[in-house]
Amino acid sequence: MGKKVVIKFKASEDVGLGHLYRSISLSEILRSVGYQVVCAINDFTLAKRELSAKSVRWLVNAFDSEEAFVDYLLAVEKPEVIVFDEKYEYRRSDLLRWKSRARLVSIDFVGADYHLFDRILIPNAHFINVYPALRNVLWGFEYVIINESVRKKIPRDEPPTGVNNIVVTTGGSDPEGVFFWLLDVFKGIHKNATFLVGKAFKHRKDLCLANVPRNVAVRPYSLDVLLEADVVVSLFGVTVYELIYLRIPTIVVAHTKENAVSACVLKERCGCVETLGFFRDIGIEVAREGIRDFIKDKSKLAEIFNRERLLKIGDATKIAAAVVGGEERST
Repeated sequence: MGKKVVIKFKASEDVGLGHLYRSISLSEILRSVGYQVVCAINDFTLAKRELSAKSVRWLVNAFDSEEAFVDYLLAVEKPEVIVFDEKYEYRRSDLLRWKSRARLVSIDFVGADYHLFDRILIPNAHFINVYPALRNVLWGFEYVIINESVRKKIPRDEPPTGVNNIVVTTGGSDPEGVFFWLLDVFKGIHKNATFLVGKAFKHRKDLCLANVPRNVAVRPYSLDVLLEADVVVSLFGVTVYELIYLRIPTIVVAHTKENAVSACVLKERCGCVETLGFFRDIGIEVAREGIRDFIKDKSKLAEIFNRERLLKIGDATKIAAAVVGGEERST
């Protein structure tokens, strides 16, 4: 029986599903190199269903605190590694206590005493290191954890010759309701578009009241539909990296100011996306013009495709080594 890794994360309509699907993908990577995986979660029905569908064992936090749950996991599960994929800052005293019992790995979060972690894995290429003294941080395109179902798809071998099919995705839950803002944007864009509704879409009850333009079809999220797109309009997140991997030109809309900055950094570093900015800071007509200009510029579409082709996204071997040990390079 292999060694054990516990992955602790949260998912909900408000938090979103990014941590859930990243943890499932990480579980598959770790199991492929012989590790048992247990996911430690909050009580969210969709998370339990999705994990079970992938045969990933899960435990729900039944304690009054996050720290008590970690104590339980270490005492009962006895993992060699515990991965924290959550934006929650643990106390120095707890980290010191846990560090003597397991390898500690933080994903996509750096706290005040996180030099105590054995590894901090930032699974993106837009990271801005404001902690230069830390020597335990790894980041970059090769550490992006993309969905296994996406990884199995064959990236495109040529850019689109034109744009006839636009697909819009606002993530698994879309807590800010960017979906409806984009519906207004597409009322003035004379191209057919398919809007995909995430599995935990927070505003599902409002869909029947939405004023859907005639050029827009609304469908449940489907990777196959996404793959048919000439261009995708997407919220910023791991989906953007998956689209870069698939070599599908992408326009990014940010649902937070932080994500707007991150999208701009990614654009500057690799030139593989176009960005509109934070949706609350840009007008409907400005967004329309941005999308119109992008989709009619064939040279821009070809340029983005050629840049995407040069990138290697998601090296499973490096990701596994970063989590369980053996990766030496740090930033």
